[in-house]
Amino acid sequence: MTHPTRADGSNHRFACVMLRAAFAALFVLGLLLAPAVAAEAVQKEFDLPAGEAAVRLKEFAAQSGEQLLYAPDDVAGVRTQAVKGTMTARTALETMVAGTNLKVVQDRETGALALKGGGNPNGSGAAPAGDRPGTILITADAPVVLDSVEVTGSRIRGLLEGSSAQPVLTIDRAQIDRTGAQSIGDVLRYIPQVSSFTLGQGQTQNQRNSLINMQTGQTTFTAGATQITGAAGLVTATIRGAPAGATLLLIDGKRAPKSNQSRSADGFDLNGIPLAAVERIEVLLDGASSVYGADAMGGVINVILKKQYSGTEVRVGYENTFDTDVGVLTGSLAHGFSAGKLRGLVTAAWEESNELMLRDRDFIASFDRRPYGGIDMRSSTMPGGAGRVSRTGTVPLPGLTATQSAIPAGTTGTGLTVANYAAAGAIAAPYDVGQYSQYAASYDRYSVLAKFDYTVRDWLNLYASARFARNRNFQFAAPVQAVNLSIPAGYPGNPFGIPITLNKTFLDLQPGREATNETEAFTLGADGRLPGGWRYDLAISRADSHTYSDGDAGTSIVSTLFTAAVAAGQQPNLFYDGSIVANPNAAGVIEALTSPTRDEEEAQTWVYALQFDGPIWSLPGGDLAAAIGLERREEYADFPLRLPTDTQTAMPGSIDVMAYFAEVNVPVFGGDFRRPLLQQLNLSISYRMEDYGAGSVSRNPRAGLAWRPAAWLLVRGSYGEGFKVPTLQQRTQPNTVSNSSTAPVASNLDPARGNTVNPIHPVTRGGKADLRPETSENTTFGLVVEVPVVSGLSLSFDWFDNLYNDRIGTLLFSQMALLYPERISRGAKLPTDQAAWLGPVTAADLRPINVAYSQITGYDIGLKYDRRLAGFDLQAGLTGTKYTRNVFIPTPGGVPSPTVNTDSLPVQVNGNLFVARAAWGAGVLATYRAANRVSADRAVTPSAIRWDCQLNYDFAKAAWVKQRDSGLVGHALRDTKLSLTIFNVLNTQPPFDDLFFPDNTVLDSRLRRFALSLSRTF
Repeated sequence: MTHPTRADGSNHRFACVMLRAAFAALFVLGLLLAPAVAAEAVQKEFDLPAGEAAVRLKEFAAQSGEQLLYAPDDVAGVRTQAVKGTMTARTALETMVAGTNLKVVQDRETGALALKGGGNPNGSGAAPAGDRPGTILITADAPVVLDSVEVTGSRIRGLLEGSSAQPVLTIDRAQIDRTGAQSIGDVLRYIPQVSSFTLGQGQTQNQRNSLINMQTGQTTFTAGATQITGAAGLVTATIRGAPAGATLLLIDGKRAPKSNQSRSADGFDLNGIPLAAVERIEVLLDGASSVYGADAMGGVINVILKKQYSGTEVRVGYENTFDTDVGVLTGSLAHGFSAGKLRGLVTAAWEESNELMLRDRDFIASFDRRPYGGIDMRSSTMPGGAGRVSRTGTVPLPGLTATQSAIPAGTTGTGLTVANYAAAGAIAAPYDVGQYSQYAASYDRYSVLAKFDYTVRDWLNLYASARFARNRNFQFAAPVQAVNLSIPAGYPGNPFGIPITLNKTFLDLQPGREATNETEAFTLGADGRLPGGWRYDLAISRADSHTYSDGDAGTSIVSTLFTAAVAAGQQPNLFYDGSIVANPNAAGVIEALTSPTRDEEEAQTWVYALQFDGPIWSLPGGDLAAAIGLERREEYADFPLRLPTDTQTAMPGSIDVMAYFAEVNVPVFGGDFRRPLLQQLNLSISYRMEDYGAGSVSRNPRAGLAWRPAAWLLVRGSYGEGFKVPTLQQRTQPNTVSNSSTAPVASNLDPARGNTVNPIHPVTRGGKADLRPETSENTTFGLVVEVPVVSGLSLSFDWFDNLYNDRIGTLLFSQMALLYPERISRGAKLPTDQAAWLGPVTAADLRPINVAYSQITGYDIGLKYDRRLAGFDLQAGLTGTKYTRNVFIPTPGGVPSPTVNTDSLPVQVNGNLFVARAAWGAGVLATYRAANRVSADRAVTPSAIRWDCQLNYDFAKAAWVKQRDSGLVGHALRDTKLSLTIFNVLNTQPPFDDLFFPDNTVLDSRLRRFALSLSRTF
């Protein structure tokens, strides 16, 4: 891949080389020191004060260098004993938990330690677990099955905490519940590094089409009524300003199906996952193409589902505003079981929501934005009320003094005379789509998930999973219109004796639209243990996405259909005042003159994967572990309703990828092998090659370093390369050939001919199959501090620098002729041409090309405080992101665009504070976004902050419920949780963006609302 010069003049390759050289030197140093400490030291030095188990167990893991597995619910509220002296790790752990309900168990084969407690093993925030059962721990009580630990961003299972060099944010089940969120998309909005949105839901009412001019970086926008498509309801996200489609979404480590591919908007959908089935969400804030392949160059969001849940859980929820019925009802049922060697989990979920109209909020009820500082964006051609008739030219309508007239208000449309029109008065105010459009469509969602695994032997575990989801969105589209419709002389309602033009909106005819998205996925696989501590995982999976939309009618009368109806003797009444009078036509008559918009997309992804991972040899700092594997991926996309004459959208297509990957983790220091300032030192290297056929191969390395100079300090850094294949539309959009323009505008000037305009010549536009992938270079550096003097307090800082190369764009003729003359065909020079000129253009190829370069730099901060104080638990957190550089160079060798800067990437901060005492819990969440603007040439959108609060009650922890004589009520409420969340407590209105419409990024136009949630386990 290419490594272009950075915008600041330095070369990024130098940083890569130096980082790799440092890794190599440290690796060699570790190998040289290894013989001196080759003998395994059974005893280790411990110095652990008494304190909260959740805190002290992390310190134990750091001092022992051992992997420790436990469920956070088991250790919640437990205080451990002080441990000091030289002893084995197990002895130290047993001393710590003496007198508690925790028991130490250890695997006979690997020596892995775990804590088994009397708490709920399926409680929220369970320790990170892998996909399948791994180690079997034998104790005096019974066999205990633990999952092998997996980390998002690595294929090596069982890595110790702190081994990863890449920043990963984890939102566990308890944190999910505390947000009061009803969907995964809602949860992701609490992460400042993530931009999450649901298509067709909660969007600003004007559809904004943003286009970056590839020559200047200038952004242009248009506004109009939004009409949902089959993609409505899809939940997708991007990380740290990455290009669209450059953030990979995973479900249990496997790709979510692609969708919305027909119009160059490749994305992934997470809406088919019931939130009740989610154990945690992990967000890898760094490129990961070396591990996961294409589309992960901006980062990865991995939704991890519950594993080995035992029991039944029922959840119901209700969300609404305080003044408008926009109710959201949710329900879910999850049942997990374990019967000998068979384990399973089945989850079903349902959700439905009412709509919210723009007119339900006064600040978005009209497209006339003048009262708010903007302009009047109501229709400039379409009147409101009963409508308008007119004729072309300057001659007045017969019998009138003007070329146009209002249709009389309140008319039934029959018996209209010239006199009626003469007395009609002024034409009504412009049509205002805001009075008839939805802010959010109503919807219903259904999903079912099933997971099973069966342990045949230690070396063979069979597993299978299946999920299905259906998401339907319902919309009343904009009312039917007659736009410049020619009405023949003598037609009822036309008394003028000449053809006239009709422009009106049938305000009473608002056809419904329905958009459906169905997803399903299946996985079959086997995994197990191999000799030498190795494991394998063999799997085949299929993911399907089917999106389609349809409507009762179109939104505009089609002139050819109207002409055909008239020729057939039909004369629908088009002149009645639909704002007052009922439709005099039979049902469906006018709608039959329209053409409904329909779209459909079918996408399918097959993945065949085989992986091996395990230790290669034992080093003093731990086992040098590796993972190797191969993967075949087949992606298919079809558009059944696509017309042969369509030249704007993608053609059906497919892509086959063969991938080979390898990863190594080298613990140079750690465990028994520690030195001053070298308590832990891990090197990680991964590499992935993907072959797309026809000579198209992508090679992506990554190297990382994790260093603990002290048990309380982790220093980490990484460098990696990534890629993203061109979208289906960019590759397959049909080519069209049209004549060039001779207008003397800048885009038509030929720099090779003295900036003159060429004669008319053919111009080719459309897709291009041989586009190169977009590539990236990601560098991160970070610190994690477990503050020694403040128990339970941790701080983090991560700096990132993301370069995106070979961005795909479309150039104007003048730029193409200057930068890529091979795309321009020329004839022989003319006798009148100057000596330095080239010949006149005979053809131009203006199809997409790899041209642009961008760089985004910034840093994240994090704070977490977790303590038990005077009988209550206190948890506080703060995460924030600041961007320090946002550069866009639209052409090779060009200068940065003056309109692209960090104004479009504002500071974002999320904070939370929760306290819990016995059964009660309460907390507050804050979300802040600084002032921003979409580009330097646009108006500023003010800052916004939203305050949410929650109150919850866990009946299982209530003293009166625990009592044996709590009675029927206490027994019925046992294992029941109730929570109330208030969103936007202060009822703050969203700020206005540059078009003076609400910016709903932080503050929702639904304003203050509440959510009630009730859960019961059996």
